[in-house]
Parts: sequence; structure tokens; C-alpha cells
Amino acid sequence: MGYDEKAAERVRRILSRRRDVVEKRMVGGLSFMVKGSMVDAGGHQLAHIEYPGLPADEILHSVHQFYDEYYFRPKAVFRILKKAAFNSGERKRLYKDARTFLKVRSMRNKLVKDNAAGNGHSAKPEAPAETPQETVQV
Repeated sequence: MGYDEKAAERVRRILSRRRDVVEKRMVGGLSFMVKGSMVDAGGHQLAHIEYPGLPADEILHSVHQFYDEYYFRPKAVFRILKKAAFNSGERKRLYKDARTFLKVRSMRNKLVKDNAAGNGHSAKPEAPAETPQETVQV
């Protein structure tokens, strides 16, 4: 058994009244899937957790913001360009990775904006949304 059975039992008790919860054994542990989906209809990965006062839409927005702030730092850009300047094989790989990253970034940005518009909020939601799909790993 790769998980704490007492903790799993506490989670079972907490979630026992919800009809949209499925218990699954995953990756040597135990997960509780709520509303059963890990991606939306467009294939975008959803936030699987929500805390009181911190809705899943805001978590998704924060992930998007983190990636932008991390990968567009001067130090990260310099490191990538330095590798590309001296190695043609690395340059081709980095070009392909950059195109993929920018495509995913664009889709994630659109998802964040669409979710915010659908909830009637700015790009950073402030009010809790309906409980999203979530996973509790024990």
C-alpha cells in the first residue's frame, strides 16, 4: 500500500455525501476524482484542486502568469539563446520547443480569458466559481 489508509478514510468521510466523486488507485496511491475530467473539451488541462477563497480559475490564471514570468526572464532567455548560438542541433530543438511553448501559451491565455469572461470577472477571477474537477491525492 503506497498511501496512508487513515488519511484515505478521512477523505472518504469528507467526500461521502458527494455523488460526483470516484475513488481510483493511481500511481501507487489513491485519488478521488470529482466530476471525473482532467481536461476540458478543448484539451486544456484543468486545475484539479480548489481551496476556499481560491477558485480553480484563479489557480489556472496564476499558473499562466508563473510560466510567463519564469520563461521570459532575461536570465532564462539568455541561457536559451546562448545554447542556440553555438549548437545547430540544439538550435533546431529549441526552435521546435519554443514554437510549442508559444502555441500552448496562447491557448492557455485564451482559456484563462474565456473563463474570466464566462464568469463575468476580469482576467484574474475574484469570486469562487462552481466547484471544478479536482483530484485529492492521499
